[in-house]
Amino acid sequence: MTRQERNRQIVERIKAGEPTKAVARKFKMTSVNVRTICRKAGIRKYKQRHDRSAKQKRNEEIVLRVKAGEAMADIAAEFGLNRGYVRDICWRAGVSMQEKVQRERKERNAEIVHRVHAGETCAAVAREFGLSAGSVSHICREAGVSLHARSKEQTQARNAEIVRRVKAGESLTDTAKAFGLKPVYIEFICRNAEVNGWGLRRNRNRERNQHRERDADIVRRIKDGESQASIAREFGLKPHTVQHICRKAGIRPRARLNDKEQLQTRNAEIVRRVKAGETKTAVAEAFELKPLYIGFICREAAKAEEDG
Repeated sequence: MTRQERNRQIVERIKAGEPTKAVARKFKMTSVNVRTICRKAGIRKYKQRHDRSAKQKRNEEIVLRVKAGEAMADIAAEFGLNRGYVRDICWRAGVSMQEKVQRERKERNAEIVHRVHAGETCAAVAREFGLSAGSVSHICREAGVSLHARSKEQTQARNAEIVRRVKAGESLTDTAKAFGLKPVYIEFICRNAEVNGWGLRRNRNRERNQHRERDADIVRRIKDGESQASIAREFGLKPHTVQHICRKAGIRPRARLNDKEQLQTRNAEIVRRVKAGETKTAVAEAFELKPLYIGFICREAAKAEEDG
C-alpha cells in the first residue's frame, strides 16, 4: 500500500467519524501524524461529538447491570471502558459501590481460601487473581489456613512425585520443566531420596544425547539460512543460546549477513519498500529487525544518494 493510498484511507475514516486514536492504532502511527495528514487534506474536525442520547443509554444500562449484581470488571471489559470509569458512572447515578466492592472482595477471598486449602499454591492463585503471593498468604492467614503445614505436606508430595518420575526414566530437564524447577535441584532431591547414581547418570546421558541431536539440527538449519530468532522460538530457546551453540560448532550464525552483496541487496529491498509507503514497523517485522535499524538503513541510503 502506497503512502497516498494510506493517507486517503485515513482521511476517509476520519470523515466517517472514527476517533483519531483508533485510526492511529490501525495504521501504527501517532495521533499527531493522523492530525497532520487530515490538516493537509483540509479537515479540521478530527473526531465527531459523541451522541449524548446513546451515551446516556449506555450509562443507564451499566447502572442497571451493576445493581443486578454483575461485576464491574466484566462490564468494563464488555463496553471497552476503565473499571474506575464504570465506578464513577455508578457513583454519579447514586449507586453505593462500597457495599458491592466489599461483597465482591469477600467472595473473591472465599474463593482464594478454598483453592489454597484444596492444595493450589499461593503463587498460582495470585497470578490468576492478579494479586501478589504475599496478599494471598495474608488472606489465608486471616481465614485461619495454616500455610506452613500445608506447604510442608505439598513439598513432600511434590518431591515424592519427582522421585517417582525420575525412577520411571523421565529426564531431569523434562521433570524440571514440569515442576518449574532447575535440573540441579531435581538431582538434589533424588540424591536426598537415595536414588542410585546409575539412574541419574543414565538420565543425564539421555539428556546429553537429546541436546546433541537438537544442537546438530540447529546448526544445520542455521547453515541453510534460517534466522536465529525463528529457530530460538521454535525450540523454546533464547537467540544468544542459539548463537552459542553455533559458535561451539565452529560457525558464525551471522556470517551470511556479513556478506556485502547480501547486505546491500537486503538494504535496497528495505529502502524500496519504505519508499513504496510501507511502515517501518511492518518492514522490520518482515526482515526480523528493529524499526530503529530500518530508519538507520533508510537514512544511510538517503545520504548515499545525496553524496552520489
